[in-house]
Amino acid sequence: MSQSIELMNALKKLLKMKGIVYQDLARALELSLPSVKRLFSTGDISLSRLDKICELSGIQFSDLLKLMELNKTKGHSLLTVEQEEFLFANPKAMAYLELLFLDLTPQKIQEEYQLTISQSHKLLGSLDHHGLIEWLPGDKVRVKASDMIKLRPDSKIGAILRDKGVKSFLNNDFKSEISYQEFMTFKASKESVKKLNSKLRTLFLECAQEGIMEAQAGLEVEAMALYTGVRPWRLAEVLGLK
Repeated sequence: MSQSIELMNALKKLLKMKGIVYQDLARALELSLPSVKRLFSTGDISLSRLDKICELSGIQFSDLLKLMELNKTKGHSLLTVEQEEFLFANPKAMAYLELLFLDLTPQKIQEEYQLTISQSHKLLGSLDHHGLIEWLPGDKVRVKASDMIKLRPDSKIGAILRDKGVKSFLNNDFKSEISYQEFMTFKASKESVKKLNSKLRTLFLECAQEGIMEAQAGLEVEAMALYTGVRPWRLAEVLGLK
């Protein structure tokens, strides 16, 4: 795929997030609807038109380039064994790192979680020492790992997430405006279940990737969690028929 088409695909996603449709662009660019669709399908667009689209949608061209790269690389990071061991042994550092992923500044973290400057600096120093962040002057932080971290199959961090994270996540009535819960039992062949698992993996990746793109585009985002699980199971196991 050419870079121009990759750029237009990233732009298309951003426009969709902002609720801007092709008809809006056609009016702004004084082009017909088919002509606008052709610009996006071929990637054949002048810089002046691209600049006008960015201006209309409130998108910085530099951010568009970052999103194009993210869309291409998928943004996965794999922690080293040493980094996983450090985070497993230091839950507070893991929690602090997650907040940095969510774009909270050290000052905001101190305020919301009532940390002293000394406590905050100690956590920042340890995260920097283990190569997870770059701690810059003025308490500026550059997170080195991608927002989407892929854990190893035998990761101890995964065990923490299953033991504490999932239990905390499910302990909720899921009645807020943006919450959703569904549970079902069903019958399916092994091949159908394999296809379902593949679709779920794709859905997880798309949700995470779109959230990162929205944040980088300057849209207001909220920290969310998505949990799913598929396995052979019967209600009789829980109700104790035996």
